[in-house]
Amino acid sequence: MTKKAIILFLITICIVCGFFVRSFASDEISLVINNKKVECEVPPIIVSDRTLVPVRVLFEYYDAKVSWNESLRQVMVISGTTVMIFNIDSKIMYLNGAVHTLDAAPVIVNDRTLVPVRFISEKLGYIVKWDGNSRTVSVSKP
Repeated sequence: MTKKAIILFLITICIVCGFFVRSFASDEISLVINNKKVECEVPPIIVSDRTLVPVRVLFEYYDAKVSWNESLRQVMVISGTTVMIFNIDSKIMYLNGAVHTLDAAPVIVNDRTLVPVRFISEKLGYIVKWDGNSRTVSVSKP
């Protein structure tokens, strides 16, 4: 192979890789809370047609306290008089002691717990909107 052919081959590989990187980046989901784009260590994901977001990022904007019980694989969130308890990989959630069934179970991704944003936000009285074109989930106070 000539030097010119190798350079042409490498340029072609770079161009092809650029297309792949761009297409993967556009698949990422953006999170906007109270009209402010929020950067997450672990980006939101879609599971069973439901958008899951990192629990700490979401609840920090709600001024809620989040605690983790490693042995139970359980997250407890306290927001004012509201108490939510989630178990990883379970669709059962407790809201002030009452049992509710989530659309999607909380999961752990890269040591971060992700929870279904719509169900939880609406239970706390927030408005959730999805923009499929920009792949953006927006949460705001009513």
